[in-house]
Amino acid sequence: MVAVDWPMRTAKSDIPSSEIPLFLQVVKNKGYAYWGASNNASHCEQILIFKTGPGGSKIAHGILDVSECLSSNEINDEDFHNHRPENDIYHDKSKFQKYYKVTGGRKEFIERYRIKGPDGKAIKHNIRANQMVSLD
Repeated sequence: MVAVDWPMRTAKSDIPSSEIPLFLQVVKNKGYAYWGASNNASHCEQILIFKTGPGGSKIAHGILDVSECLSSNEINDEDFHNHRPENDIYHDKSKFQKYYKVTGGRKEFIERYRIKGPDGKAIKHNIRANQMVSLD
């Protein structure tokens, strides 16, 4: 499997317990939502969501299904604004350089011991965004 096409990557959220349900509601109502990501974001089928900041990689907060990974300039402004949660903080397209087009998922606590690196072993170091992972 080519690293670029690894099926599951990591992503971060400031408040995953609140943000995951907000984005899943947009998906339910409109079919998809745009989840912000850093410039190094890669195409994948799912993203495993962690909290940003110290201690944020101790547990994952959910899994989101992804159909595309797009740079912000590839997304039409109207499409972007129509597929984000209502709060104004979610409508600043320039906040992120890339966006995952999320089509489903679930909020779920996933213990660290279940999260494996590409070698199939549990990840012992801090988890960063866009890291290749899998679940046992």
